[in-house]
Amino acid sequence: MILKLLKSQFVIYGMVGVGVTLLKLLSLYILRDIFDIVTYLSVTISYIIAVVTHFFINKHYTFKVDEKKIMNMMTVRYFIALAVAFVFYSGNIWILNQLVEFPFYVAVFIALFLSFIFNYFLYKKYVFI
Repeated sequence: MILKLLKSQFVIYGMVGVGVTLLKLLSLYILRDIFDIVTYLSVTISYIIAVVTHFFINKHYTFKVDEKKIMNMMTVRYFIALAVAFVFYSGNIWILNQLVEFPFYVAVFIALFLSFIFNYFLYKKYVFI
């Protein structure tokens, strides 16, 4: 039962998300604090590293899509989904912080949780089909 749960697509998606988040933070630290690259450039580069890694791991491991081409409609849908996911995430932070008046980091945490669920279904039903 536990092995089946650990192999479930949703759990794998979560583990990929945690791993990519750690990769993003590590690459940000290396770029900004070790190589002394300007903060905003470091943030941008680490974000790009995370997005590309996230796409390929989810494509081949989580959702098991066997498409070999890099640039295709799936890639376009992925970047559209990224924009939608960003609006969903930042919109939730704004609503929770400004309208509901939750403290900022509470709003961020709730938005991350909501985005995790929203993004899973967005990728499953729209991107990796």
